Amino acid sequence: MSGKFVIFCCYWNDNGDWLEASLKQVLYWKPDEIYLAEGCWDGKYPERSTDGTREYLEKWAKGRDNTFIIDNKQTHKYRENQSQTCNTVLQSSKLTTGDWVMFQACDVFYFKYDIGIYRNLMTVNNFDYPIYSIWNFWDCIDKYYPHRTKQAPNLPHRVIKGAKFVPTCQLTTGGKLYYQSNKAIGKRVPMVAFHYEGFREKERLAQKYNVGDRQSPVVWNAGIKLKKRTKYMDAHPEFAVPVLKKKGYL
Repeated sequence: MSGKFVIFCCYWNDNGDWLEASLKQVLYWKPDEIYLAEGCWDGKYPERSTDGTREYLEKWAKGRDNTFIIDNKQTHKYRENQSQTCNTVLQSSKLTTGDWVMFQACDVFYFKYDIGIYRNLMTVNNFDYPIYSIWNFWDCIDKYYPHRTKQAPNLPHRVIKGAKFVPTCQLTTGGKLYYQSNKAIGKRVPMVAFHYEGFREKERLAQKYNVGDRQSPVVWNAGIKLKKRTKYMDAHPEFAVPVLKKKGYL
């Protein structure tokens, strides 16, 4: 890999869910700089976290010269606030062509060995990878809410001239989505991601789908019923295992 590598994560009332595990995974990627964005983008809620997330992040970042905390703002609509946060990271980190940027969702985890593989492959621009979205842990389905790195920056993206973020966390250049304006063919990587979308405390899950224009994925895809899904019985990323055990699911 050549160039600077920056990871940024957005957190809001995540203390007690995946916060500790998420930060552990961030370190394993070995980024040059880390940006921790904290707060809610929707004015219906307090701007800062109310469950100790902010204090946890500040304590974790203390003494780390490469780690910075930025505030999620409520100056615009929900989605605009989201993209504004992403672009603040681009500007603050002074990324240039050939550098790398990654948005790390707090509830998405990769197998540890896959991260090592990916670091060695960071020489081209676009990647695809399979993901499982796991709802309330017991139910899962492949490609229910598909994440493709051509469309969303939750794996590292190589920065190209004119790159900027638009809602929702999508990287663009020249007015086109990143994958449309970039002629490089996406490379399939031997990597599996797990999105623990619904594995939250009930109160926090309710907050999640009351912000901005968000809706439950059951509403997005009425044809996919929770009762038709099967219980996931295979292995899980080691970063997530302590949380799963603590909650009594393993």
